[in-house]
Amino acid sequence: MHEATGALVDSHETLKALAPLAEPFIKVAVEKWLSPAIDKLGRVKDAFKRARPEVITKAFEEYLIRTYGRLSFMNTIVFGNQQRRIQDLYVPLTACLRGPERTEFKIIDWRDNFIPAFKRVIITDTAGMGKSTVLKWLFLCCFGASKCIPIFIELRSLSASKTLLDRIYEELCPIDKIFDKEFLLHLIKSGQFIFFLDGFDEIAFEHRRKVTEDIQSFIAKALENLFVITSRHETALASFGEFREFTIKPLSKQEAYQLLRRYDESQEHAEALIAELEESKYEQLKDLMENPMLVSLLYKAYSYKPKVPFKKHIFYRQVFDSLFDMHDATKGGAFVRKKQCNLDIDEFHQVMRDLGFTTAKLGKIEYPRDEISDIIKKVRERNTAVLFQPSALLDDLVTTVPLFNREGEHFKWAHKSVQDYFASQFIALDAKADEVALLTAIYEKGHARRFENILDLLHDTDNKSFRRVLLAKLLEDYIAHYDGSYCHSYPEIDEDLIEERRQLTFGYDIALGHATGRAFNKMLDSSDALDSMFIKLFPKKAKLEIMVFFSSVSPNKHTLQGLSLKPAFGLLPLLAARDYPYIKKARWNPKQDIKLPTGGPHLLSDNPKCVLNSPRHFESVNGALRHHGYHIAIDQVRRTLQTIREEMDDSKHASQLLDNL
Repeated sequence: MHEATGALVDSHETLKALAPLAEPFIKVAVEKWLSPAIDKLGRVKDAFKRARPEVITKAFEEYLIRTYGRLSFMNTIVFGNQQRRIQDLYVPLTACLRGPERTEFKIIDWRDNFIPAFKRVIITDTAGMGKSTVLKWLFLCCFGASKCIPIFIELRSLSASKTLLDRIYEELCPIDKIFDKEFLLHLIKSGQFIFFLDGFDEIAFEHRRKVTEDIQSFIAKALENLFVITSRHETALASFGEFREFTIKPLSKQEAYQLLRRYDESQEHAEALIAELEESKYEQLKDLMENPMLVSLLYKAYSYKPKVPFKKHIFYRQVFDSLFDMHDATKGGAFVRKKQCNLDIDEFHQVMRDLGFTTAKLGKIEYPRDEISDIIKKVRERNTAVLFQPSALLDDLVTTVPLFNREGEHFKWAHKSVQDYFASQFIALDAKADEVALLTAIYEKGHARRFENILDLLHDTDNKSFRRVLLAKLLEDYIAHYDGSYCHSYPEIDEDLIEERRQLTFGYDIALGHATGRAFNKMLDSSDALDSMFIKLFPKKAKLEIMVFFSSVSPNKHTLQGLSLKPAFGLLPLLAARDYPYIKKARWNPKQDIKLPTGGPHLLSDNPKCVLNSPRHFESVNGALRHHGYHIAIDQVRRTLQTIREEMDDSKHASQLLDNL
């Protein structure tokens, strides 16, 4: 790891320099893992006897060299669209196993006791914690270890019509189709690969269900391989029940300072900022300083205006201002690039707010040129007082105000958190007249989890609306749930377990059961059949989202779960992360032996005759529910809701006084 900061690089030229470094490791990996698997396939399956091993290995070698070069660089909003070497900016992050075990891995190099030991890993965390950077680093670490063949796929490239296998095939055979997909699938089944699947949360919303089913099916067919998925926290991740979940450990103070120094070639701004933080401001900014992305943006904001912003939305605005006024170093320090769209800074911000919200609704961050051009045209039509040419704005977004990256004819937000910032500003500033209706729709349609970072930013920008709409609705729903559930007599069940059950079952309906190996394999062969088996169990009332997933207790015993989600389910994680004192995520033990009845799945209800409420299963079912549920203090909930209602009454009274003036 180099301590010096990265210089601006030409990735095409540097790839030529990097290739000789990667080739020896690639040759070893191909000879050790790939060639024997190809030879074995040719011996055992007649259809593959005509396969040409030298052509296949060459395709893999070219893919690995190409991907090694691409992932050796990173784009960061701090440097606009200038690429930097990842090794010059990466400060080793730590992955922490979620659960009762306190297991941590500092990600510096390949570790046999990390991914190979857990086999299937999900790395989840909030925006900007470095999930994609960690995944790229792990991919590069494979080359020194030569333990398997790494494949890196950005999941946003998948859709209902493009499977994971399709995408892997495209990467290996970008031009000539030198072998078929059936051969590739059989090769993958040999178990010589590690798949790095980046950005589950970036899969287009309309394709999410189909793509999730496809990934599950692919993993089930390729169980001998290693898998790592990254994502923000997503409800649908519960579908990957056999994966162990890791989070990224927040940066320590010294790690944050190290990162600041890596971004500053002159060390002038970094040292001045560190000195100011050391005076007394670090604790006030602790939440920001624990997040790698926000640390880098803090450096960007401070280098533009040497003033430390304490609120996230002010912080992002300062970053935007710095990009808008960014000097062109190639023209001399005082030269500010002319904007082709001829918008001033406030007009540009207004357009970006609309663009941020419009694209956030689509649930994706990357678009072909025609699509993003059409979106910008519609934004212009809605903002008639602001005059600009869409093509000029798009050019500015990748050059003079680099909020987007361009890859060929595709355009991508520089970071999803930047899109989230503008979307939150749209809700707070531009949709004020419709804000209550908009926030109500986000909650009631079950989009709170999908828009979690947007709502997190809104929590600071417009806390009054957040409390009076979103929080109030959740508290009302919880009180109705609590007062209306588990009111029957359960004479053989401990009252503490019943009280916990009321709390844990808020926000979703659930069906649970065990399946044996043969029955389970039949279900797995048809994901539609598995889905329909659960769907018919749930009430016919509106189902926002139904998830079906499984985990293996033993080779012949599998736990099946299906969830039908309610509006509150998506908002609870944000409130828990915000340390609301009366909402705590339940502690789930993945190693607990959950004793469930066979012959299911069985829909959980508060009916004493429900088999899941029997004395034999009640406590064990609570153990399963801790995976999804929260501990919520009803007395504090009632008091908080009463306070919010009093605030709203006071506001109405003030409005009436103004009306009489």
